Amino acid sequence: MVAIPILGGSVFRILEHGAELWAWLQEVAHFYVCGDANQMAKEIDAALKTVIRQYGGMNAEEAGDYMKECH
Repeated sequence: MVAIPILGGSVFRILEHGAELWAWLQEVAHFYVCGDANQMAKEIDAALKTVIRQYGGMNAEEAGDYMKECH
């Protein structure tokens, strides 16, 4: 298991490592965010959707659907 520490500037870290994160997600990696997934910070949710759109070639609706499937 490999972890990217995202504490402190978490949105920046997610975007900074977007290509790697997307590759891991495609390999059915598990992505954990501390806290309640239902109450995920809007900024983290938006950063993840940005990675999914950018590297997955999806539009906003498809990225949202992808996130729902991951829960």
